[in-house]
Parts: sequence; C-alpha cells; structure tokens
Amino acid sequence: MNAMTWTPDAVEQAKRLLGTHAEAVGLKISVEPSGCAGHSIRIDYAQEVASGERLIDCAGVPLVVSEADLPMLAGIEVDYVRDGLNRMFRFRNPNAREVCGCGESFAL
Repeated sequence: MNAMTWTPDAVEQAKRLLGTHAEAVGLKISVEPSGCAGHSIRIDYAQEVASGERLIDCAGVPLVVSEADLPMLAGIEVDYVRDGLNRMFRFRNPNAREVCGCGESFAL
C-alpha cells in the first residue's frame, strides 16, 4: 500500500484534536458510502482498535484504519485548509476516477 501523506497543517490539527480527547487511541479514518460520486472519507475519534482494523503511525499521528479501507486510502494526501470562514481536512485522492462538483465524494 502507498502510504497516506499528511501536510504539516493537517498533522498539527490532528495532534490538536487528539490532545483534547485523551481517551482516544487515535483518529479513525474511514471510507463511507456517500455523496453523488459514491464514497467519502470520514475522520472521527477511535476509542479502540477493533478486529479487522490496523493502527498506523502517519507523520506522528496515530490512525485507526479498517483493512478493507486501506486500498481506497492508498496514496491520498490529507491537508487542513481554510475556505472562507470554514476550516476542514481536505483529501486529495490520486486514485479517484471521478470527484463530485462540491468535492465531498469520489468514485474509484
């Protein structure tokens, strides 16, 4: 698998988020069926590493990822950006065949 790449801004924000949730073992990054293109990436807090999941260190950020999602996340770049008043993680997926107009979902 090609590793995920996190920009310095994304790493800083991820560490900030984890610092406010001491009970979390890491951030859970998953691919969910969603949006007009079919899939979207979700970030949440992981309380444990369940069966079928893997704990990965990515630039010092502990990530919990489902084995099934690993191929869909291979090679993505995670950034943390400002868009007007909004701040968000933004995902650049070089494997995406299609991205919806709003950029929230993708197809492989």
